[in-house]
Amino acid sequence: MQLRRQVLENVEGLGGCHSVKCTSSARCFEVQLTHQIPKDLKLDNGDVIDCVDFYSQPAMEDPYIRENSKMKARKAESKFHEPVNEKLGGVGPRRWSCPPGSVSFLKATKAGPLNYSALDSFTRSRAKFFSESNNIEPLDDPTQHEHALAHVDDGEYRGGQGTFNIWQPILEDRDEMSLMQIWVVRRTTISDTEANIETVEAGYMVQPSIFGDHSTRFFFFTTNNSYQTSLYGDTGKKPFRNNRLRFVRQSDDVPFGMELTPISSFDGDQGAADIKIQRNDAGDWELSVSESEVGFWPRSNYLDSFPFATMVRWGGEIVNHEKTGRHTSTQMGSGHFSSEGIGKAAYVIGMGLFDSQGRLYDAPNELNTFATNPMCYDVTLWKDDNLGSYITVGGPGYDREKCP
Repeated sequence: MQLRRQVLENVEGLGGCHSVKCTSSARCFEVQLTHQIPKDLKLDNGDVIDCVDFYSQPAMEDPYIRENSKMKARKAESKFHEPVNEKLGGVGPRRWSCPPGSVSFLKATKAGPLNYSALDSFTRSRAKFFSESNNIEPLDDPTQHEHALAHVDDGEYRGGQGTFNIWQPILEDRDEMSLMQIWVVRRTTISDTEANIETVEAGYMVQPSIFGDHSTRFFFFTTNNSYQTSLYGDTGKKPFRNNRLRFVRQSDDVPFGMELTPISSFDGDQGAADIKIQRNDAGDWELSVSESEVGFWPRSNYLDSFPFATMVRWGGEIVNHEKTGRHTSTQMGSGHFSSEGIGKAAYVIGMGLFDSQGRLYDAPNELNTFATNPMCYDVTLWKDDNLGSYITVGGPGYDREKCP
């Protein structure tokens, strides 16, 4: 009720409930908020944003979340920066504003509604990457997903963070994709031959089969059973609506699918975003981007509440369909190999981990690195007095001699 009173006061300041006949303050809240919240906000890039009452978002269809979780809807001010003329930059400001007490969702891009069926097939093709062992293993089918990343394993972590510079990799085929992200993963051994994987993940991707364009877009994801059941984003659309996974949006900043700008330029200005995933004291996994609260995955998503992660990964991933009978030329990151360094290759700096008490510390200097196909995409671990340990990641894909 405290939230409802707060939102009611904000609505009254915009014109007030005195303009409608209400039998109670709660009823007045419902009537007036429905009147005030805008729909179909069309942005300059053609995207369409919906503002939704906090209690009407898809996650609230779950009675447990609606009634038992302690949640707060707030009007958070965006803390994205304007681009700066340095090698390490920030992401530009958002281009809309929803009323207090509401949250934002990407309804469509210029190309049309999001293609959620493509999300389902994409998710299932990722299922075996973490399922073999605690160590990184190549995929059973190397012509699908390829990775270049750094990782820590065999610990107890309450989350991780990193600053990713933003690129717009070129894809050879619209059914392929390229992304940079952080994975926070728990592997639980069930038997000698079986394990369960739970993850919370976030980053940016270019994936036209979902969004209908080649823009670089923010995404987040969770699975509670080795990618067999999963939730991309926060909408609860099919094919995900009938599973038990939910994401609770907390502000109107940074919805799933938001276009990220500015794009980094080779050896020039860099757009970057800080991504943090952390388990809070209530047991929910919180997601924030450049200090803007996005929302959280509730502990009720997970069979044993996902008490901690055993692995954290930072890096890139592409899909290689080999439709022309050779390796794809889809780029990872900037399309340049990691050896070219910061500002030329994609980077992840500020890599940090949260320990079992929730305390933040720097990722260790001796991080493990892994690349599925290092002649096509690779990763380099660097150490710097100012930046600490960081990685650069990427590659151009197809090369007649090196990556056939």
